[in-house]
Amino acid sequence: MLLSEEQTLIRDTARAFAQEKVAPHVRAWEAAGEIPRSLLREMGELGFMGMCVPAEWGGAEAGMVSYVLALEEIAAADGGLSTVMSVNNSPDCAALLAYGSPEQKERWLKPLARGEILGAFCLTEPQAGSDASNLKTRAERRGNGWVLNGVKQFITSGRTANMALVFAVTDPDSAKRGISCFIVPTSAPGSTTRPVSSATSRTTASASDSPGSTRPPGTDHSPRPGSLRRRINSSLWWASYASAPTQGTPVLPSVIE
Repeated sequence: MLLSEEQTLIRDTARAFAQEKVAPHVRAWEAAGEIPRSLLREMGELGFMGMCVPAEWGGAEAGMVSYVLALEEIAAADGGLSTVMSVNNSPDCAALLAYGSPEQKERWLKPLARGEILGAFCLTEPQAGSDASNLKTRAERRGNGWVLNGVKQFITSGRTANMALVFAVTDPDSAKRGISCFIVPTSAPGSTTRPVSSATSRTTASASDSPGSTRPPGTDHSPRPGSLRRRINSSLWWASYASAPTQGTPVLPSVIE
C-alpha cells in the first residue's frame, strides 16, 4: 500500500528512535531485566504510547496503520520494548477509550497515552490463558469497594506497571457472563508480584501478579459488573491485530459468548 506523508513520517521517526535510542542499549536492558522509565516517557512524548487515542485524551490520534508501522520499527530493535508498547496501546488504552467513563479516561487514559504511567493487562492465569471463562480470580463487593483475590501469570510489565486492567469473576453463577474488569493501581494494598522467566525477552518485566485481598477504588470497575464478554474479545482483538507484524500470524481470541 502507499503510505501517506504522515504515515511515512511516523515510520521514519520510529525507525530513527529505535536505531539511535533503543538498539545500542538492548543488551544492558536485558541484563537489568527492565526498560528505563525515562525511555517510555520519551516514547510517550513522541506519541508512541497512545497512538490511536484521540488528542483530547492525550494520544497521537495517528490511526492503526501508523501504529503498526511504529510498532514494527520498535520491534526491529527490541521485541521486548515493542511488547510493552503494544500492551500499553492495546489492550490498555484501547479498552479504556472504548469502555471507560469520562472520569476513568481523565485519571488513567490520559497519562497512559502520554507515557506518564505504564499499564498492564491481567487476564491470563496459571490455569487459564485465552480461555477467559476459566478464570479463578474473584471480586467481592464490600461496602463502597471491591476485594479481589487470585493469581495472574505471564503479565507483561507486571513488575513495572503503575496500573492494571484486572479481570475477575463477580458472578460465578453466570459463567462466562459473570466476568468484570477492574482498574487496579499496582500500589494497592495486598497486591504482590514475582518475576517470571521469559525465553524470548527479559525487558518485558513479565510477572506473576497476585491481587490477593486487593481493594481497587470503588468507582474503577466496569459500568455493569458481568458485562465484559464482548469487552475481553474487543481488547484481545486489538492486541492480536497490533502484534501481527512482530509475531507473524496473529492469534485470534476465542469467542466468549
